[in-house]
Amino acid sequence: MGFAIPSDTVKEISQQLILYGHVKRPWLGATVESSGPRSFGLLVVGVVPSGPAARAGIQPGDFIVAADGIPVHQKEDIVRVFQNVGVGRAVRLDIMRGTQRLQKVVTLQELPMKPRQAG
Repeated sequence: MGFAIPSDTVKEISQQLILYGHVKRPWLGATVESSGPRSFGLLVVGVVPSGPAARAGIQPGDFIVAADGIPVHQKEDIVRVFQNVGVGRAVRLDIMRGTQRLQKVVTLQELPMKPRQAG
């Protein structure tokens, strides 16, 4: 069994490890769920208070249907867009709230690191 990692990914990760000692992962500050393989959009089920999504006005019950113009159907779709955008950069999200189509601009933060357990 073998697998390949794109050289751009290796380059980006190695640069971050050298600069920061860890890999910076972008964070929306919201929990999303897809409703199946043929779903259109991701349901926002939770928003972290004062996180990036909350500051942009995203609410539980919203459907994220596109990120930077790219339709999202599964969590992996939006993760891919966020990784390409990067920490500290803005991403435009197309949202359905009831029958309204809205656009929200979210500045992605670095995923908070969990405190290490002693022991």
